[in-house]
Amino acid sequence: MVAKEATEEEISPTTTKKTKAKKKTKKTKASVKASVKGASKKKKKTTASAKKTTKKAKTKKKTTKETTKKATKKSNKKAEPDDTTVVASSTTVKTKDKQSSAPDSSAPEDTDSPEAVNKVQEARNKMAKEASSHSFQNDNQNNRARNSNYNPRNSYSYNNNRKSNYNNQRNNNNNNGSLSTKKLPALQVSASREFNQQLIGCESAKELLLTLQNQKGALTSPAGGGRLNSVNFSTAIHRIARHLNNFFQQHNNNNQNNQQQQQRRQQNHNPHNDAKHNRAVILSDPRFALFLCSLAEALGEVPYMYSYKQFYQDKDGNTKRQKVPCTLQFGARDMSNIAWAVAKMKIAPPQSASPLLSQHNYKTLLLNTAKQLRDKVVQVAKTKTTSSSSHEVNAEVWIPTLSLLCGHVMDTIGITVLQSYQQHSGPHVNNPFQERANLLWALATAQRANPEVFEGVIHPMVADMERQLSSSSEKTSNSQQQYELRPQEWSNSIWAFATAQCFGEGQVRLLIFMATVLETVPAFAGMFKPQEFANTAWSVATLLSKKGIQAVDESEQAAALVILRHVARAVTDRASQFKTQELSNTAWAFATLGFGMTADSTVASSWNSLNDYVLLKSDQPQQDEALLRDATTAILKDALPRIHKFRSQELNNIAWALARMGRKDELAESVLEAIGWQLAEERRRVTSQDIGTTLWSFASLEYKNDKLYRAIASRLAVDRARFFKPQELSNTVWALATAEIAPQYPDTFDSVLIPPKRRFQGPLRNIDDPITRCFGVAAEQLMRRPFEFKSQELKDVLYSFSKIGIRHPDLFKSTAEHLVGSDDTQQKSRNSNNHRRGSNNRVRGFDDFSPQGLGNMAWAYARQAQLVEDVNKRNDISATVATKTGKMAVYATSFFDVGEGLVHRLFGEIAEANLRVHDNLERLKPQDISNTAWAMALLGMKHRQFLDAAYQQLIERAEQFMQGRKNAMTIFKGQEICNLLWAFAILNFPARDIGSTIGPYMIRATGCQTNDSSDSFDIERIARMFKRMELGNIAWSCAVFGDFEPELMRFLYSGLIGASSGTGGSSSMEDLNQCFGDGGLQSEAVMSLIYLQLAMELERKNNGLCFPGDFPDGWTRQSLAHRSNGFGELEFALQLSTSNLQKDVSKAFHRIGFDHVLEHVIRLDELLENNGEPLAAVPLDVLSIDIADVQARIAVEVDGPTHFVTDIEMTADQGYPKVHKGRLDYSFKMSRDRNPVNGPTALKERLLGLLGWKTINIPFWEWYDLNGDEKLEEEYCRRLLEQAKQ
Repeated sequence: MVAKEATEEEISPTTTKKTKAKKKTKKTKASVKASVKGASKKKKKTTASAKKTTKKAKTKKKTTKETTKKATKKSNKKAEPDDTTVVASSTTVKTKDKQSSAPDSSAPEDTDSPEAVNKVQEARNKMAKEASSHSFQNDNQNNRARNSNYNPRNSYSYNNNRKSNYNNQRNNNNNNGSLSTKKLPALQVSASREFNQQLIGCESAKELLLTLQNQKGALTSPAGGGRLNSVNFSTAIHRIARHLNNFFQQHNNNNQNNQQQQQRRQQNHNPHNDAKHNRAVILSDPRFALFLCSLAEALGEVPYMYSYKQFYQDKDGNTKRQKVPCTLQFGARDMSNIAWAVAKMKIAPPQSASPLLSQHNYKTLLLNTAKQLRDKVVQVAKTKTTSSSSHEVNAEVWIPTLSLLCGHVMDTIGITVLQSYQQHSGPHVNNPFQERANLLWALATAQRANPEVFEGVIHPMVADMERQLSSSSEKTSNSQQQYELRPQEWSNSIWAFATAQCFGEGQVRLLIFMATVLETVPAFAGMFKPQEFANTAWSVATLLSKKGIQAVDESEQAAALVILRHVARAVTDRASQFKTQELSNTAWAFATLGFGMTADSTVASSWNSLNDYVLLKSDQPQQDEALLRDATTAILKDALPRIHKFRSQELNNIAWALARMGRKDELAESVLEAIGWQLAEERRRVTSQDIGTTLWSFASLEYKNDKLYRAIASRLAVDRARFFKPQELSNTVWALATAEIAPQYPDTFDSVLIPPKRRFQGPLRNIDDPITRCFGVAAEQLMRRPFEFKSQELKDVLYSFSKIGIRHPDLFKSTAEHLVGSDDTQQKSRNSNNHRRGSNNRVRGFDDFSPQGLGNMAWAYARQAQLVEDVNKRNDISATVATKTGKMAVYATSFFDVGEGLVHRLFGEIAEANLRVHDNLERLKPQDISNTAWAMALLGMKHRQFLDAAYQQLIERAEQFMQGRKNAMTIFKGQEICNLLWAFAILNFPARDIGSTIGPYMIRATGCQTNDSSDSFDIERIARMFKRMELGNIAWSCAVFGDFEPELMRFLYSGLIGASSGTGGSSSMEDLNQCFGDGGLQSEAVMSLIYLQLAMELERKNNGLCFPGDFPDGWTRQSLAHRSNGFGELEFALQLSTSNLQKDVSKAFHRIGFDHVLEHVIRLDELLENNGEPLAAVPLDVLSIDIADVQARIAVEVDGPTHFVTDIEMTADQGYPKVHKGRLDYSFKMSRDRNPVNGPTALKERLLGLLGWKTINIPFWEWYDLNGDEKLEEEYCRRLLEQAKQ
């Protein structure tokens, strides 16, 4: 029907009733005559539906007179909505065609006679009254019981009388679910119900669309052309969604024992493709698009027809009538069903792709989109008609608009419901709780959740239930309460809030309400099904974890605890009733909220941030801990025998929950093993998330099974790596590195130290070792899409490579350029002055890195360079690089890998980020400070501001600890103290008076000082905090500092050799070895102690301490050179070698007449104590001098690059790699301003000075500047000798 503009028609006020009656009779007569004529033409086109309708109507009207039966047979044929004239209701004329099985013995009446017209009019009036009083009321109520989708409020209302029809229509328009209509047949009410039953009876979506197509005008006319009421629209789209969903579920069977599925899988047949294809066919059907247009137009209140029913008098007293638009009004159930269906079909775009509609223009946008969709469908149809090709309809043209329209339909429903609540502030008795909960569920599922709608729905919903509970408690007993309190509605509501992540007053009120009802209505908890309990727990955990602990107030935490306690009791009592997903979600919820856990638990204090979670503050922690233990035990016991029924994601959720809880008992290990082998099963479908999360959980729980780790890692699909999330990749390699699952080919990616012929060449999928393959995939994806990796994920990948011992220079250089820019980027940015961080074509920076992330990044880069010695042990690289061991090899390898300028800039940015972003290191934990300082020292890089701040933090935190403030920021582990002091010493940082602070701190932290004497220390307590190698490093650092605080010295000597007084050792070597479990002192620790004793003797500050008589014989063991923890051990045992530079300098001194020897050695037995006795009667080399005039005590030290550190706060010329004699070498460039001497060089020079030697230092760059000119060399040597003799 074509909608026309509203018009008005004047009626003369002098028209008599008689005239009106005549006009009415003539009109009726003409109408009946036209009906008979039209029926005669269409007698052979009578449909089965019309026959059924006539038969049913005659059955109900057995008491009607025989003449009325004959008159009504033909007019039961439905009037087409496209007709401009609507036949009077219930009036039929007998024709030769039989429309029902009722007997018909009367002859046809003369429809042209006045008597026939009067009879027809009488029959019409009587049938209208019966339809209004009986069919619409009683039969409508019976139909509601048969069809749950049918709502009597949505039915058509009819009345034959013009004025009463208008008044009823006007009143009905104010009711929810009414439909204003033009004068339509009363029996069409029953026909609408029958059509609804036809829709329900359709066995497929295609059949349903065909049924809609056959309902003429339902798809092509605006708002369905009056052929569909709100129930029909709701039922149609609801059934389409059901059909599509059922088809998909039929092909979603995960039974792995089904032989047919296995055969089809072997034939590369994916049953999911059938379901996807069926869904695509339906959603691309033009009939479906047109149906959605009609639905949207009906929701947008587009008139499907106009009625001349509205009478009024103008200012002249004339009575006028105007066309009144007839629109559909949807009930609450209809709108919730429509929203449910659209959400189920998963075609509406998320609000991130299509913004939500606003209240002021939502109808306009909805109808505009519907019009666009109609136009596109029609245009495609026209194109297909005129085109000679036989291609199928190209639905790609309208699918985006179809998707957009679905989103607008969802928004319109939400806004319509919101406005109805805003207009009505009292109890909403006509809007059941289930329909409100379903609406929230649908909006959240479709990702079209409007926070205003959620708030507007939940507040009245909670208020109505609170009102019912209050009223019911006053009138009835607890056993006979009459309220509609059903768990599913409230479980779905809170699930919707969690899924949509709608936070606000409504969410808080809902959470508190559910907790209150669980506590105050004992029967409520018993009504929960396992799925409802699991969904509620999941929702609470999701809401609170996404909000963050800072935004969760005490009332929310208390409510969450109440809910989780009920869930824990339920799963403990009836775990066998929970499905696998419900068990998994419940365990996940407990772990995410830290229910029953404490902050000081071992695992809780070292969580890796795999998710957002909180730690609920319990008012009864012991009871909650017991509830968690019992509930988790029930879950594990029930899960173990049916572990094969769990989906892969459910398995990794349980593994993650166990890791979060820190559960390591026998039952947990059995479940972990079963989970692992299930995921390793080749027939099981697993994702990269399943692999990453499960391996992470295993490693976090310190569960080690090398074979199982490898089996799970082998399931990682390399060919789909581009689709893996960064977190999944980082979790995988982090777990493998933490569990120390060694790769079979650690040198595969070393493009610097290993020649190409000795490395693997080819795609990653061809690597037969799953561990190496996993690391290769992670590196490849990080280099391809670094901006997709979060800061934690990025640092975890690099940390894992260095932790497991795999060198990957390309990865580390690419990441450095991503973070601080390449040399070319830096030059361009300086030229253009538009350098900004975070842009895709610029650098990322470190502002988003955590303190731990910065420390791990520094450690990873330093460790990569240190791995050169491990590579040399596995492969003789002497033919590849000029230097393969020692500091020179570490420095050179770092520059080979990344580049000198880039690595200096990288560490400078790390130091500055710690200072700028993290408040001068105040937010850094002790490990973060020590890791960064250690990395800088290992690579010989000095950042004075960072070292100043680190020194200040060490002093302040030690003082706070001594004052009783013990927390994670003030407690330093032994390794952290050792590495920090060692870094200060290596970089020659003046850590003055550090012994007076760190000494008492170490004694207090170990608790080793006994009560009977201040000079006595408990060795076992020292061994709990320190290794003897760490004590040796601290001793050497004190020698560099020249800080010999007496209490600290006694502590160090007690731990190293058991000495506490001048009489020598008070503990036997065997006792010390047993306490520390190290088998004796390493050679590095021996040398450190010797340097310390020598420095104290020479400076006369030995505090009465001395070596045992058998030292060092019997106290040492062969150096383990154990570097698995990545923190290098000092190597002060002399390794004498004469470089070419030394030889050149020696020749020059010989030419000027300076007699000397090369590599003069000072031995331990030559060094005397203050009393004239040797330090130890062992000929151990202690000090060496490059060029020495022994009699004149003049020492010439030729200092190469490893004698200096680089001030990275200053810029200078950079060195460069070169090839020398076929081997890779590095040419260093240094200067006195930027490169001061390091701590070992400074200590050696000081000791030589105390021994009476005059030292001449020759930096390598000064000698190289002479360019081999012998005259310049001789002049340079004479000047240095003259300065030394003055």
